[in-house]
Amino acid sequence: MKKVEVHHSEEFRDVISKFPRKFNSILAFSLLIIMIICGLLGWFIQSPEMILANVKVTAEKPPITIVSESNGKIKILEFTPQKQFKKGSVIGVIENLGEEDKILRLKDSLVKYQSSLYTLNLRSFDFAQADNLGEVQEPYFKFITALHEVNNNRNDNEYDLQVAMLKQQIEQYHSLIAQRSNLKKFKSKEINILSQKYRDDSILVSKKMAIVNDFENSALNFLKEKENLKNIDIENLRNQLNIADAKGNLNLFLLQKKLKLSNVELKLLESFQQLALSVNNWEKKYLIKVPVDGQVDYVNFISSNQFVTQGSMLFSVLPNNNKIIGQVLMPSEGAGKVKVGQTVFIKLNAFPYQEFGKLTGTVKNISLIPNESQYLVIVEIPKGLQSDSDKNLSFGKNMEGQAEIIVEKKRLIHKIFDKIIKAFDRKAPEKEQSTDKEKKENEKNK
Repeated sequence: MKKVEVHHSEEFRDVISKFPRKFNSILAFSLLIIMIICGLLGWFIQSPEMILANVKVTAEKPPITIVSESNGKIKILEFTPQKQFKKGSVIGVIENLGEEDKILRLKDSLVKYQSSLYTLNLRSFDFAQADNLGEVQEPYFKFITALHEVNNNRNDNEYDLQVAMLKQQIEQYHSLIAQRSNLKKFKSKEINILSQKYRDDSILVSKKMAIVNDFENSALNFLKEKENLKNIDIENLRNQLNIADAKGNLNLFLLQKKLKLSNVELKLLESFQQLALSVNNWEKKYLIKVPVDGQVDYVNFISSNQFVTQGSMLFSVLPNNNKIIGQVLMPSEGAGKVKVGQTVFIKLNAFPYQEFGKLTGTVKNISLIPNESQYLVIVEIPKGLQSDSDKNLSFGKNMEGQAEIIVEKKRLIHKIFDKIIKAFDRKAPEKEQSTDKEKKENEKNK
């Protein structure tokens, strides 16, 4: 190959000759220093490699929507938007025929007296006697009627008097049996004496030492007392039968009393359960209650005395102790680099990151199978809606944005060399194609 000679003009030579040699040395040294600094910076500075994807920030427990269960005018009680409420708090009432204060007091009474239902007094429910319970009125009166029957049955002495009389009869029969048993003992002794006299008289008569009439009288007295002794046994047996009969009647009365009491108590229990169910249905239909502990806000613009229809959305509740997560739809390209535990930066569309900052999270879970060339990635956000600029972002429905998944951190110098290598890799096929064309043209020319 021929050497290429470079010819410079006289003006260029004059300018070069005027530069001092010391300046050239300084310039070369400065360039060397700059190259060293650039090399060090390229070594120490690490540039993150990231995968971009769409993300939706939501709560692990989604917000609960409170809807109207009936038609009517709504009365909003003490309510402040985005305020914390406890489970069961009443924040509104839909217009109805019942007075909510009376019905809620009735519910408290039902809960209070549930364990002592059969010993209740009608005075415990005097506060609800007026006609102001609406749909609860009819089951309430059935309950009061059943309670009245229980009280009447408890104070009814008819069965108690019958039982007392039978018990007294049984005691009297036992007393008669005891008296006749004692009489039997005396009669037995008397019979023994008469029997001995009868034997003695029979001996005397046989020896003709006594009158026959005396002997006959002795025999008659002996047989008479023996008959009386049998009558005592018969009377005792009759009294024992009377005792058995009285006990049977006693058990029958006790059973009848128990059955009657069981029937009225069962009726009271059924009416109590029906009343409790009616109160619960009334609550569900007309009271606007907070279902869980959490932050409550309006879903639509609502004011007191506004007419609402059944099924219309009124409030939303964001449960407490709720974790904020990100749902990322990651493209399949480069998905193999994403691993659990990697850092994710989230930029929300509603909160420009230049002003509000970014949310920081970590990859918690990656779906095994893609759906329409996209993987579902769950991102855990430990600090919730607190951005890296220490600003607390408000939770909303459509919190969408862009996720930056940091898959790897590379040194800047490595990235520069990677780009140079890639550039050469692209040019190599082009050179091969051009050489192939030249060879083909040369072969044609030959």
